[in-house]
Amino acid sequence: MNSKFYLDKILKTYSSSFDIFKNYNYEDLTFSAYGYFNSKAEKYILVKEVNLWEVNSFEHIFFIEIDKFSEENLTFYENLLKEKLEKKFVRNNKKYPEKNHMNSYITFIFITSSEINKNLEKKIEKFKFEKTYLFSIRGFFSTKLLVVDLEKNKIFCNKSSRDIKNIFENILNFNEEEIYE
Repeated sequence: MNSKFYLDKILKTYSSSFDIFKNYNYEDLTFSAYGYFNSKAEKYILVKEVNLWEVNSFEHIFFIEIDKFSEENLTFYENLLKEKLEKKFVRNNKKYPEKNHMNSYITFIFITSSEINKNLEKKIEKFKFEKTYLFSIRGFFSTKLLVVDLEKNKIFCNKSSRDIKNIFENILNFNEEEIYE
């Protein structure tokens, strides 16, 4: 399976819940795609103007097709996350997220056509970047990291992204010939 076909299948799956933007530009980088999800829950009495509480959840997914995923790539995107993405996408360039923020996730999905070595595999599994804001009063932030190895047909992920791993495995095990039957 090639990366374009795989990306199209995964974007089709995610498009039912996420706003998807292909060839997304952020500063000097172009991502294969970007997905945005927002969920709002609230409790009010009789009319919406009498609001008891409200919470907002967000997820930002960055899809990156890369020929050979390396430790240098992981370090680059980790630095980008810590220095720019969390500040821009979670806190809107402010000190804290908005008032009713409950949680945000930034997810990196790397699709590579090269084999992942054991050392990199361990770094992916141990990858973690999380934050709480105002002792969790303004919610928390977590990073999901998932790497699709198309050469070995394997998925590698950190602990935070185990809940979505099966979605990517199902698409990885999808038979291209089934389309034409």
